[in-house]
Amino acid sequence: MSSEWDVVFERSERGGRPALVVRGEIDLAVAGRFAHALDTLVGDSSGTGLVDLSGVAFIDSSGVRELLK
Repeated sequence: MSSEWDVVFERSERGGRPALVVRGEIDLAVAGRFAHALDTLVGDSSGTGLVDLSGVAFIDSSGVRELLK
C-alpha cells in the first residue's frame, strides 16, 4: 500500500477543457484526495473535463469507485 503522498494531482488544460493529471498509485490511502481532486475538476468544468491516468502505475477498486461516482 502506498503512502497518501506518493501520488501527484496536477491541474492543467487540454483542448480548452480542464484536466486532472494523476501520477503514482491510487489506492485506499489516497482515495479521499483523489475524490476531492475529481470533485474540484467537475465543479470547475462547464462541460467535459479530462482525467489523465497515463502516469498511474496502479489503481485499486477504491480509485475506480471514485472515478465512477
